[in-house]
Amino acid sequence: EEGQTVRDVLRTAFDELFKTEARINDIYISMADDGADVDSLMEEVGELQDRLESRDFYTLDAKIDEVARALGVMDFGMDSDVTELS
Repeated sequence: EEGQTVRDVLRTAFDELFKTEARINDIYISMADDGADVDSLMEEVGELQDRLESRDFYTLDAKIDEVARALGVMDFGMDSDVTELS
């Protein structure tokens, strides 16, 4: 898609994990609401955080770069617009 970088496209393989991260962020925002069940929300955050950590989420960008380098994709530039590639 136009406007997507090479890195963006490669990261789509991990969309589920990025959605999990977004859910964690949404939970943190909802904790500020009056009447929020903070204990259950924190429990959910803990479970989601465990899921991310067990799948090495916080090292994904380094792993993506490593694979891209091995495949020669880095030669195109990870921040290049994919529509500019032929």
